[in-house]
Amino acid sequence: MNRILLASHGPLARGMKETLAFLTGENPRIECMCAYVDDNSRDVAKMIDAWDASREEGDWWIVVTDVFGGSVNNEFLRREASGSFALVAGMNLALLVELTMTLDSLDEAKLEAAVAASREATRICHISEAATEDEEDF
Repeated sequence: MNRILLASHGPLARGMKETLAFLTGENPRIECMCAYVDDNSRDVAKMIDAWDASREEGDWWIVVTDVFGGSVNNEFLRREASGSFALVAGMNLALLVELTMTLDSLDEAKLEAAVAASREATRICHISEAATEDEEDF
């Protein structure tokens, strides 16, 4: 089964999960890990080891971290060679919506496409690019 873990410094992962649930509905296959929010979450390696030990065999995880090169991402990167999960850095809502909507059929190719699409959703906006009345507001 495909599953998603959102992992961040501070409460960003929890906020993203809550916002994602607001937009797409609750999904028990999406979990979050918030590092450095209290004394129990200061040891990121220990948190990841506990998550790793709790995973069910046969599940494929997509781990989405907040920032490339940060301590959370780096700890996952050390374990990524196992091949039991895909690691994506640069958590954003456009990416998470896409992953959630395609979770059942998600594979490496669709993950690559979702990451590419989320890059397109990140841009500097100018009034000349504003939505017209005919376009749907999100």
